[in-house]
Amino acid sequence: MKQTLLLILAWASLAFELPAQEDYIIHARRYGAEEGLSHRWVTGILQDSRGFIWASTQLGLNRFDGYHFKWWTQAEGLTNNLIINIEEDAGGFIWAFSENPDQSTSSIDLVDTRSGEVLPFSKKFPGKLPFSEKNLIACRLQDNAAGQEKTLYFGAANPGGFVTYHPKTGFRFTPLPGVRRFKPITLTAQNTVWGIADEVNLVETDLNGNLLRRYDHAVGGEYGTVAFAGRAEEDFLLVSTSPQTPSSFLTVITRDGALQKINFEDFFKTSWQSIYPNFLQRLPSFPLTVRNGKIIGDGSERVVYDLAKHFPETAQGFVGDCLLDRSGILWLGANFGLYCIEIQSNRFRRLLHNPLATKGFDITTRGLLENNGTLR
Repeated sequence: MKQTLLLILAWASLAFELPAQEDYIIHARRYGAEEGLSHRWVTGILQDSRGFIWASTQLGLNRFDGYHFKWWTQAEGLTNNLIINIEEDAGGFIWAFSENPDQSTSSIDLVDTRSGEVLPFSKKFPGKLPFSEKNLIACRLQDNAAGQEKTLYFGAANPGGFVTYHPKTGFRFTPLPGVRRFKPITLTAQNTVWGIADEVNLVETDLNGNLLRRYDHAVGGEYGTVAFAGRAEEDFLLVSTSPQTPSSFLTVITRDGALQKINFEDFFKTSWQSIYPNFLQRLPSFPLTVRNGKIIGDGSERVVYDLAKHFPETAQGFVGDCLLDRSGILWLGANFGLYCIEIQSNRFRRLLHNPLATKGFDITTRGLLENNGTLR
């Protein structure tokens, strides 16, 4: 096997970066009010079917085209400025949810991504529905399986259940017996829905509303889906009593109903990965995971990039949502703005250096490695 070393440059240098960080070139930028964002507190992010990035904030909706932000606030027709959740349906409308202090839905507006027109829920759907607009619960859940054409799922309250919507088929409300409030978490390959019922039960139901499994759940705890490292499918559900407490535990429920309890700190020392945004976001193009504003090497715990080091305001901040867009760019929505992080493999790297050199000084060779015509 032929291998060629292309030497570009050699010099005495100070090792500013860890060798692990040299595997990647990372460019990050923060967008705030100074760059045209309507409000610095970003509550949700999505990429629409045309490729635009949308951010919901405490002062309306923002659409970003890569250069400029366009706003939708009450001045442009929104019912409320405080938007806490957004999702796009198969017809190209952005659903914008506003909440009351008790987390019940205050209003829903739909924004046409093509014309920019804002339609209140009652105007978009003037007919009688088997549920109240204010009883819908946003959950950022959709079925993208073959033939489903991006069917949206919502939770429902009073009575509790879930609602599906597609422009071609309209709404379908599925009540859950004995449940007052239900918030879906995830769909399974077996066509079942997992979610939180009445804030205290984790339940699995089929698409007809038949309860299959029920487990106790701590009020106010975090929850989401988890998977083993290196596996694409989602195999487990995760419940946490208090993620902020080091001594707290996670309850992991397998698809066959078995329960496991894992110490919260130990969770990140194993091969588990969470794909719930408030915990981790996997980057499929790289062996990396995003955790609480840090980009971590899978299985190594090495910090490849620390957002707080470059943007100190995020050290005590809150990451409300994250998105990996179709170009592989990572977006983080926080209470200090919208952060865009682009990661590329670094082909030009440090070679033949001595990491144990006194004070980091040594002769360092930098170059490219070529293997049978392919850069490594």
